[in-house]
Amino acid sequence: IYAAHRSPDGSIWIGTKDSGLLRWSDGLTEAIPGSNTGRILAITDGPEGGVLAASDTGLLKANRKGAQRLKLDALPW
Repeated sequence: IYAAHRSPDGSIWIGTKDSGLLRWSDGLTEAIPGSNTGRILAITDGPEGGVLAASDTGLLKANRKGAQRLKLDALPW
């Protein structure tokens, strides 16, 4: 485990070395599709109830359904 974050809904997001992002809620752990892109180093609240995760290969926007890599020119600032 490289990072952990508790989201407002009470679920725990876990950043790993080889398994990408995991989400733990109500005693169940689920792997987030598309998030296995390197070590997840930091996690914070993101838009629409999801999270933003920093990995050693870039920035991910994720929710329960999956993750997508963000391009720097797509950021709002």
